[in-house]
Amino acid sequence: NSIKRGLFNSYNNNKLYFNNSKVSYFGRVYTTKNVFPTEIKLSEKGKRLEISFENKNNSDNNNNNNNNNNEKSEIIKYSFSSELLRIETPSVEKSKKGSSMITSGRRDVGIIRIERVGNYAIRLVFDDLHDTGIYSWQYLFQLGQTKYSRMKQYLKDLKKYGKSRDPKIHNKQLKQQQLQQQQQQELTQKTQK
Repeated sequence: NSIKRGLFNSYNNNKLYFNNSKVSYFGRVYTTKNVFPTEIKLSEKGKRLEISFENKNNSDNNNNNNNNNNEKSEIIKYSFSSELLRIETPSVEKSKKGSSMITSGRRDVGIIRIERVGNYAIRLVFDDLHDTGIYSWQYLFQLGQTKYSRMKQYLKDLKKYGKSRDPKIHNKQLKQQQLQQQQQQELTQKTQK
């Protein structure tokens, strides 16, 4: 359940980097172009995803001839709950529906598979069969920076809209919605006759 650096051949030779956006990490500023994963590990029976990033910092000396001597490497580790990754999925459906869409009932969701997407991302397949989110290295690194504030906002939004993290409550709400839709369809059919 672990993806090691060696599986991503482009890291060994080409050193895949991100674009130039900047990220703050405990008071230090990194450009995400210098950050790439060295290990991705699924743990706790699919409930947590652990990812280690290597950040190569180039010193700002004027002497750029000895690039290897000026590079410093640092490992930054993040651990994500599968619930957070599921609710913060960067999927196409979510972006089409808008940012106001709240995914509820995912407290117990797990990750059943990790798929590599080129040399820039992974696709996570969840046990609720959601599999359309592609998580780029940059997105995962930035999610690691903001995971606590995002989870806090998610909990506020659930409360605001009367939703829950628990699947049973989510399923009950879903059944109520389906019943209402069925009643509306029956009413529409009666009025059309």
